[in-house]
Amino acid sequence: MALPAVKELVPAIVEIISRNGGRSHFKEIEKGVSELLNISPEELQKIRSGKRTEFAYRLSWARTAASAAGLIKKEERGYWSLVK
Repeated sequence: MALPAVKELVPAIVEIISRNGGRSHFKEIEKGVSELLNISPEELQKIRSGKRTEFAYRLSWARTAASAAGLIKKEERGYWSLVK
């Protein structure tokens, strides 16, 4: 199974943050989204550049898209929360 597109990751991010009480560290989001969408270990390990995985790269852009849409906001370093 191929990795989901950025636009497909946005609702999963919102779901995971919601499940975590409205606030999550990006590592919690990464783990939760990968489990929610049942992404294979092989897909999760694909490197985009350097040490960064393609999944982490897409998830970063999806958080940015969710933020631009007013769904989530960045708090302190590494933490995201739902916009109420």
